[in-house]
Amino acid sequence: NASVFAEQDILMDAVTAGQGVRLETINGRVSVKRLSGDTIEIISKGDIDPGTLRVDSQLSLGVGSITAKVIHTGTSGPLVMNVTGPKGGIARWVDLTFDSPVGTRFGRLYSQDARIETERGWLEVLDGRIGNRARFINPVSNVYMDNVTTVVEASDVQLHEPGKAFRNLRLDQWSLQTDSKVITRDPLHEVVAGTLLDYSGREQSRELIVTRVDTPEKQTAGGQVPPLQSIAINIPLDIPAVNSGEEETEEEAEARRKAEDAAAGEVTQ
Repeated sequence: NASVFAEQDILMDAVTAGQGVRLETINGRVSVKRLSGDTIEIISKGDIDPGTLRVDSQLSLGVGSITAKVIHTGTSGPLVMNVTGPKGGIARWVDLTFDSPVGTRFGRLYSQDARIETERGWLEVLDGRIGNRARFINPVSNVYMDNVTTVVEASDVQLHEPGKAFRNLRLDQWSLQTDSKVITRDPLHEVVAGTLLDYSGREQSRELIVTRVDTPEKQTAGGQVPPLQSIAINIPLDIPAVNSGEEETEEEAEARRKAEDAAAGEVTQ
């Protein structure tokens, strides 16, 4: 194991350990260009700039803010993450990019604002608290969470959690599982809601508004989309009558044929 404790800044070029790495500073910041270990823990009130982190199984951060790329070197299971502020509070800013052959699972993600990108692997947040806004991004999806306002911003799916706290969010390719309120959704992206109706489907077909679990709301969800009303169109046929007592003249016959052809054209249209 490798452990470094300091009252002020920790500035290092590289740290590599076969098992665990722990860096803690009381009042300073942490800056490490390369950091590798089976498990990594970083604690700091200040900003963290660790460059690239290579982690086999678990990464824990208690920081003011962090910007880093995390490469998951393990293959037996997902990368286990915990990111909070100092002493389990709320971080100011979390910007992490993950490359995992399996997936990334946050036990806790507590931050005022966050940007989480997964270049490979699925993303899961079991316990999340976002004070303002967050984006969860993979190569085919951009999920935007705004817990301050419901103003629509560019994204594939927009979420809103007025209580700031959410659980069990999972993003895998085009599919998102969440119990947060869905504000908008691109039709090509699937949103699976565990307990709530997906109201983002109101502009789409009747089936899209129904959740994929058997809840009481599911039985009445279809009724929230009114069916199209049938429309009847009456087309008057103005065909000149033929004199029954007299023989039809060539002019009358020609007028009748034109009227019949015109009426037939209107019906087919």
